[in-house]
Amino acid sequence: MGDPRKPKPKGPRPLETHDHRRYFVLLVGINEYLDPVPPLGGCVADVENLENYLTKEWLTGRADKDQTTDCDDPGIEGAEVDSYGPLHILKLTDKLATYKNIEKAFNLFLRQAHRTEKEGGEVIEDVAWFHFSGHGTEDFAAEGFKVLEPNGKDQAIVCYKEKKEDGYLLMKDKEIAVLLNYVSTVDPMGDKKKFGSPHIVVSLDCCHSGSGTRDFVMDETLKTRFAAIMDAKTRTSLASEDTTRELKDYANGFYASQEKLSVPITPHVALSGCESVQLAGDLPEGGVFSSGLIDALKATKGNLDYSDLYTRSRSFVQKRRGKDQTPQFDIVGDFNPYTKFLDGEPSKSPRKYELKFKDVWRVECGAVHGLPMNGEKKIKMSIQTIDTEPETLGIVEIDGVSAQHSTFSLPKDGSISLDTTTPENYRAIINYLPIPPTTVYVHGEEDGVKAMADAWDNSKSIQMETSLDGIGEAQIDVEVTKEEFIVRDTKHNINAIPEIIKRSRSTRNIENSVMADLGKMANWDRFIQLNNQDSQIADMIEFKIDYFGEDPANKLGTLTKSSVIEAKAGNVIMTDSAMYAYFRPTVVFKNVKQRLYPYLFHLRANYSIKSQEQVLPYNPDEFKGQDVSAIPKPVVTEDIGWGMPKSEDEVTCYFKLLVTTEELEYKILLQEELGGTRGDMVFARKPKIIENDWLALTYKVVLKKP
Repeated sequence: MGDPRKPKPKGPRPLETHDHRRYFVLLVGINEYLDPVPPLGGCVADVENLENYLTKEWLTGRADKDQTTDCDDPGIEGAEVDSYGPLHILKLTDKLATYKNIEKAFNLFLRQAHRTEKEGGEVIEDVAWFHFSGHGTEDFAAEGFKVLEPNGKDQAIVCYKEKKEDGYLLMKDKEIAVLLNYVSTVDPMGDKKKFGSPHIVVSLDCCHSGSGTRDFVMDETLKTRFAAIMDAKTRTSLASEDTTRELKDYANGFYASQEKLSVPITPHVALSGCESVQLAGDLPEGGVFSSGLIDALKATKGNLDYSDLYTRSRSFVQKRRGKDQTPQFDIVGDFNPYTKFLDGEPSKSPRKYELKFKDVWRVECGAVHGLPMNGEKKIKMSIQTIDTEPETLGIVEIDGVSAQHSTFSLPKDGSISLDTTTPENYRAIINYLPIPPTTVYVHGEEDGVKAMADAWDNSKSIQMETSLDGIGEAQIDVEVTKEEFIVRDTKHNINAIPEIIKRSRSTRNIENSVMADLGKMANWDRFIQLNNQDSQIADMIEFKIDYFGEDPANKLGTLTKSSVIEAKAGNVIMTDSAMYAYFRPTVVFKNVKQRLYPYLFHLRANYSIKSQEQVLPYNPDEFKGQDVSAIPKPVVTEDIGWGMPKSEDEVTCYFKLLVTTEELEYKILLQEELGGTRGDMVFARKPKIIENDWLALTYKVVLKKP
């Protein structure tokens, strides 16, 4: 597959030195798949829509729109390159989108993108963008890949195939990795690029796996871009030639020739239409993700960086499909996400995180900030000094991610040296796009909006917007009137607490107070989302919460992960002013052979995050000689009482259990409520009310009047 050791293609060598940035865009869309692969309806529309956006909107507003640049035609029969000044677009749709043609387009078209360093230090970085709209799938990997893929599967895009000469039906992720590596390192003639990699973007509007098909409901017009290829029982697939592939059949023997098997890592940004367990929506007018991407770009005239594009396109997609489809942006290699879309120019300063040292080095950024805990993504970060003009000391790789921090090691070659006695002198920049910041729409009186902008604190992972264009819908709405700041939680619809949502503008430093509360609201939401789907201790843990009435022996029921309790006689305790129940959380440890630390958090409707007093960790040494198949352990020493005033109709809280393999500094995760508080109440069986105190399990509990 494009191996530079193969015979070099004929044709002129693309200019290695040129005066202006060039844009090479490969757009692939397939509707007319042949049976048994089901056809789609909006993939060719994606190609047309993206081309129209690039040529009629994005390019027309650019200063370099009239700069004519060179481009060689890759010689694909039936397809040609359309050039618009510096922009060159190659479209492969339906019958043209074969494995062989896509491979050829990478090798003879995208590999023309260069990085040039001119005299005087000027750098001109071309852009190579590959977009695919069509079916995605999973298939069996070659046996030789089991050292890299223990699950024995490849992710793949489904190409058009009518005859053997078209090539394989599936282009696998490991093959795309090789193609990207060549785009980064060699030109179409197979010679090494002198000045390094161009700016590379990959966008895939397809599904990554079939696991999202379970319990999935679509409307009548919506198809999904997933083709079921595998038959796990017989280990066969619709792509029979792919099922029997060996290492030598991947990427023209690239992997078979390696001394140590590894997939090449090429710096680029990867934009994908959905999470790996979701399905990408397909409509006749175009894919949900591609349409959302274009809407976000149109709304901002393309003037945004990849971190902003992530937030905005995600909002547009979820406005159409809610949580059923969540676009993902992955940063691969040392690609900088805080660079402008298709330009690579720096856009803004990234957030910097503190370092600490206690036996090991760690950075104060973890799962609650959006980093993945599964360890599959190798996250890198640069270490800087905290000087006025920071010095970058080098790049390190994160070893492990816990709830609120991550650990890392210094290179063994000694290329980075940090003083363990003064960790406060360093900061880290994470080279990863985690959970997007919470979008806050601030509108109303001009002077109040300006005051909020002046007080804004991006370190709280909240992003201020003064227009919904390019956002679709904000998670928090801040309305500024002459007298008040009115804050509304549009995501969770917690708007029934007047003391929280209405804040007088006459209060001293009110903008800073509102800013603090917005940070708490965003943190509360992120903590609810905190999850580790790949936890290795999940099968060791069973969590249950029973709830009781006045008599501790009178169990009213056991919570499910989303429970509604009707606040009526017999279901709750009623006093003159309140309705409530008591909750008894228990963790059952099953055949656990190491220490585990359980922590229970209570997230209430006033945006507080509380933790009951910590119980002792599970210690297997305590149960030697006993049956340890199911050891129950209460998480609190006394039952939690929770409810609402009789004046309310409904209130929601969340119980969240974190079980960690190491002791957690859980108090860092706690926060007090916003402003004044009403809406829910905490009770205790004893007079004392508890105020303060990673498998993650979450129970949403709604108490409502019937």
